[in-house]
Amino acid sequence: MQLTEQRVSNTDYPALYLAADAASLDAQGTYTRYVASVLVLLVAAATASLFSGDSQWLAILSALLFVVTLILSILLAVKRYDKTWYNGRAVAESIKTRTWRYMMRAKPYDESNEISRALFLNDLKQILNQNRDLCQHLPETYVNSEQITSIMESIRGSPLEDRMKIYQTQRIDEQRTWYIKKAGYNRRMSKRWFLSMCAFQLMALISVLVRIAHSSWDKLPTEVLAVAAAAVLSWMQVKRFQELSTSYNFTAQEIGIVKGALQDITDEGHFSSFVGDAENAFSREHTQWLARRDT
Repeated sequence: MQLTEQRVSNTDYPALYLAADAASLDAQGTYTRYVASVLVLLVAAATASLFSGDSQWLAILSALLFVVTLILSILLAVKRYDKTWYNGRAVAESIKTRTWRYMMRAKPYDESNEISRALFLNDLKQILNQNRDLCQHLPETYVNSEQITSIMESIRGSPLEDRMKIYQTQRIDEQRTWYIKKAGYNRRMSKRWFLSMCAFQLMALISVLVRIAHSSWDKLPTEVLAVAAAAVLSWMQVKRFQELSTSYNFTAQEIGIVKGALQDITDEGHFSSFVGDAENAFSREHTQWLARRDT
């Protein structure tokens, strides 16, 4: 198999990337599950409370559901799964962009193999030192894995033309496709959840109007619908569909502009600058996303 036909998979990245990526995905899954559970339980508690006047058991159930939501909320605040999620992703993406710079012999890894190898390993060490809090969440699965894999060294040692093809197809094109798909997905999700929120609000309004017309009807789910609308809004804020759609679409367009310069590259120096510009575009989008999350 020719080198340009060989795929760079996640397992071909440094061990620290694999560990940070796994920690981030695990924390993300836990965080979103807990948040979703809190929102669903709040709606369930409000529903049980609506009918608690007719049943003591429903009143007890409603109280228990509120207690569970309180416990989950405290757990989220103490464990800070969201912080682990963001930090792990930041570490993983920082390593990923350095890995591609290393494989493409781009700055600062455009020196001899020995110097570049030492510099790359030192950069990994600095990233780890700057994120010591993340270490307790890193799985031990990848402790004995390589930080500089054979695929990384093989690609780095290949001719300029082969590296350019690999970078275009497996980095530029794949990243651009990923951003386009994610932009479309988040745009669709934003519309769907917004319409869901509007539907709950409309039903709550109808419930209020019915109550005005029939004051004796005391079992209308106005409060439940209001809680459901608020829960949907909270979920939209957690997922930030609209912001991510805009950000991903912008980055996809930026990558398309950067890609246009690839056909004019004829030497190592120009290719190094090109890789730097492309990786800066990837890093800039992710840094801005993390900043918005922190805010």
